[in-house]
Amino acid sequence: MIRWGILSTGTIARNFARTARQMGDVTLHAVASRSQESADAFGDAYGIERRYASYEALAADPQIDIVYVATPHSRHFEDMKLLIAAGKHILCEKSFTTDAAQAEEIFRLAREKGVFVMEAFWTKTIPVYREVERLLAQGAIGDIRAVTAQYGYTTARQSRKFDAALAGGALLDIGVYAIGFACMILGERFDSI
Repeated sequence: MIRWGILSTGTIARNFARTARQMGDVTLHAVASRSQESADAFGDAYGIERRYASYEALAADPQIDIVYVATPHSRHFEDMKLLIAAGKHILCEKSFTTDAAQAEEIFRLAREKGVFVMEAFWTKTIPVYREVERLLAQGAIGDIRAVTAQYGYTTARQSRKFDAALAGGALLDIGVYAIGFACMILGERFDSI
């Protein structure tokens, strides 16, 4: 049984909790928010007994195996450093960090501490992506010379997606899906573009 902690109580954390509750080998062990009221409401909604009013308290819980980080992108770097220092494995919502230097630092710290760290990039698990990767590996598609990708999304009621202080904007929030698709199709060639 894998004991999960959830850092933050927003929409993406609720989506994760609903999905995790359907898995037989998972237990939602704890949740942390910046307020006790929010942690309690989330815990009530998803049957989570341990509820913390700080991220530090969740990180200090010795019974948590892995933490799903659902905070805004702008917090991921600091939140993951806190969790790694506490020896927690991490599944961090996209965008993993706000730049490559932060990502390299997180992976360095994780290697030193011996913990697993991964970006929760859900589109990589879609069956059609798996099929495209299989076809690419077989050479069935041929030599890819260009990739065009679009991802449509309504953000009218989600002002945080445009808030630069929260690492919002086209590149770090929604644009990562088109970039992720291009990386999958082009592979290592994407690095040279």
